[in-house]
Amino acid sequence: MRTRVALYGDVNLNLIDGSAIWLAALAETLATDPDCDVTVVLKAPIDRELVVAPLLDRANVELVGHPDRPARLTPAQALDLVEELDGRERFDVVLLRGFQLCREATTRDGLAGRLWTYLTDIPQQPWLATDEDRAALGRIAAGSQRVLCQTDELRAYLEGLVPEAAWRTTLLTPMVPESFLREPRALGDAPKLFYAGKFAPLWGFLETVAAFEQLRAAHPDLELHVAGDKVHDPPDDPDYAPAVRAALEGTDGLVWHGAVTRDEVADLLSRCDVALSARHPSMDASLELSTKVLEYGAANVPVVLNRNPLHERLFGGDYPLFVDHLDDLAAVLDRTLADRDAWTTARDRARLVAEDYTFPRVRERLTPALRAARPQGSATLRRYRVLITGHDLKFTGPLRQMLRRAGAEVHEDLWTGHTGHDKASSRAALEWADAIWAEWCLGNAVWYADRKRPDQQLVVRLHRQELTTEFPGQVDHDAVDRLVCVAPFVAEAAKADFGWPGDRVEVLPNTIDTIPFDRPKLPGAARTLGMVGFLPSLKRLDRALDLLDLLLDDDPSWQLRVAGALPWDSPWVWARLTEREHYPDQFDRIRTSRRLARAVRFEGRVANVPGWFAAIGTVLSVSDLESFHLALAEGMASRAVPLVLDRQGVRELFPGVTVHDDVEAAAGWLSGLTPQERNDLGETGRQLVVDRYDLGIVGHRWVELLLT
Repeated sequence: MRTRVALYGDVNLNLIDGSAIWLAALAETLATDPDCDVTVVLKAPIDRELVVAPLLDRANVELVGHPDRPARLTPAQALDLVEELDGRERFDVVLLRGFQLCREATTRDGLAGRLWTYLTDIPQQPWLATDEDRAALGRIAAGSQRVLCQTDELRAYLEGLVPEAAWRTTLLTPMVPESFLREPRALGDAPKLFYAGKFAPLWGFLETVAAFEQLRAAHPDLELHVAGDKVHDPPDDPDYAPAVRAALEGTDGLVWHGAVTRDEVADLLSRCDVALSARHPSMDASLELSTKVLEYGAANVPVVLNRNPLHERLFGGDYPLFVDHLDDLAAVLDRTLADRDAWTTARDRARLVAEDYTFPRVRERLTPALRAARPQGSATLRRYRVLITGHDLKFTGPLRQMLRRAGAEVHEDLWTGHTGHDKASSRAALEWADAIWAEWCLGNAVWYADRKRPDQQLVVRLHRQELTTEFPGQVDHDAVDRLVCVAPFVAEAAKADFGWPGDRVEVLPNTIDTIPFDRPKLPGAARTLGMVGFLPSLKRLDRALDLLDLLLDDDPSWQLRVAGALPWDSPWVWARLTEREHYPDQFDRIRTSRRLARAVRFEGRVANVPGWFAAIGTVLSVSDLESFHLALAEGMASRAVPLVLDRQGVRELFPGVTVHDDVEAAAGWLSGLTPQERNDLGETGRQLVVDRYDLGIVGHRWVELLLT
C-alpha cells in the first residue's frame, strides 16, 4: 500500500540550522520506504540547496511551494496550501512542527484525526506555561492522531501538563544519516577538534574558542575545524556577532569551513578526533537531545557535552567527556587528549548511543504508526457513511477515529438504555447511513435489523453481558451481515444459546492503541504490582491483597498500586448490599496491617494510563470473570509481566501466557523470576498484544467490515 504524508515545519529550509536539518532528515527518513510519498510544503522558496539536496533525487519526495511565492508563509497560508493539496489527493498523515502552527491546524476540521503534531517550541518548564498555553496544548492533543515528542523527558513533561495527551504521544527522535557511520580509528598524534552548528551565546562557541586557544599552548599542532554560518546578533549584546566573526577569521589553528552540506559535515568529522557540544548551563534543563551529538557519535568521534539528566541517561554517569561548566572545557579536553583509554571509552559509548538513531532505526519505530494511519491499506472503499448506535459507546472511540482516518463520515445514534431512544432521530440516521454498527446486541440491534435496507451493511458487536438477556435471540439473524463477538467463549454462547449461524459469527476482540504504551519502565517498577479497575467485587481486590501479603513475606519492597474509581463514588456498586460489605472489609484489612498500609496505594481514576503503566512491573488479572480484560492487554503492551489467575476464556484470549490456579502458586512463580526472565516475559507479552489486539490490526478488520 502507498502512504501519503504532508510535511510542513515552520522553518526556512534555506538556513543551515537544527530545525531545517530536522525537517529535511524527517522527509528523507520517511522516504526510505519506497511506498511512502512525502510532500514537503515549503515555508520559503528555495534559493540554495545545501539542506534539501538529499531530497532532490528521491522520486517519492515532492517539494511544493506557494504558487504566489511569498517570502515567508504564515501558518494560515501554509495550512491553506496543505488543504488545497489534500483536496487533490487525500493525505493519510499531515505532520506539522511548530506550536502556533499546530494551534491553527486544530481549527481546520478537514484535517482532524490525521494530524501528527511535533512540539518543541513550547514552554519547557511548568511555571512558564500559562493557562492559555495549557489550554492550547489540550486542544492540540485532542485534535491530533499523534503527538510527537523528541525524548522521553519531553513526553513526560508534556503529559504532566496535559494528561490526556498520553493516549496520543509517541517518540520521534532525532535522525542521523547512515553516511555518518564510519569505522573506529585511534586518536591522532596531531589531534583535530570539531564544532558544527549555530553561533549563539548559549551555544558556547566563544568559550569553545577560548578553551582551544588555551590548549594550543601545550598542543601547538591542535586544530579546531568549524562548520556553519548562522551567526546570531542578539540585541542585548551588540558585541557578540563581531566577536564571533573575528574568532572565525582570526584564530590561529581554527579552520572555518562555512556552510556545508550534511554529507560534507560527515566527511569533515571523519578526519577529526574530538567534537565539541558544550553549552551554557542554563540549557541543562532542556528536554531535547542535540542531533549534532548523535552525528558525532555515529562518526566514531567522542563528544564533549554537558552533564545533565538526559545525557546521563543516554551516555551513563561515568561518561569521561562530561563538563559541569564551560570553564571546565579546557581541562576536560586536556585530560582527554592525554588519556587514550578515556578517549576510546568515550568514542565507543558515543557510537553505541548514536546507532539507535539512524534513519532506518527511526523509520522502523514509525512504521506501526504509519500503518495505523492508513487502516484501509490498499483496499478500495465502497461505503463512506457509518452510523454507530448503542447506549454506551465508550469502547468505540479509537475505532471510530480509525474509520474517519480511512475517509468515512461517522455519526452516532445514542440510545438512553437497552430499548429507549428517539425514534425520529433513529429513523433519520437509518436513512442517512451506508453502514450501521450496533454496539451491544441489545434493543438497538433488534430495531435496526428490523428496518435496514438491503443495500446497507449491518454489523452487531456482542459483549459478554448481553448473554444474560433475551436480545441476542430477538435479532433478525438474516438481516445482520456479521455478529462480532469480543471473545471465543462469547461466540460459542451466541451460537449455542441463541442459534446464531456460524458463518455470520466472527471473533474480533477489543483493541488498544499499543503505541503510547511503548515506553521505558521507571525505577522501582520491577517490584510494583498494578491493578486497573477493582469494581465490582468480582475483580477480586482481596486476591490482589493476598498476593501482595505473600510477596511481602520474602521482600518488603513490593507494593501495589490500584487505579480506578472508589466504590462509594460509583452508585451502581454502592447500591448493592454485598458490595457495601465487601469493600469495607478490604479497606479495614489494609488499615489494620502496618505493612499493607505502607505498600498499597489507591490512586483513583488515572487520566494518563500509558504513563501510569511505566511504573508498573506486573499487571494483575485476578478477576472471577472477564470478557476480555482491557487492563491486562494495556499492561502487557507496556511490557509489564502478566500475572493471571484461571478463568473462563483467558487461555484463548492470551495464548502462551502463564495462567495460575491460585494465588499461592502465582506468588511463588513471580518471586522466583530473574530480571532477564521478567524482561523476556515483558517483551513476549507486548508482542502478543501487538500481534492480536493492536488498533492497526483490529481496526483494519473493522474497516473491511463496514467500508469495503
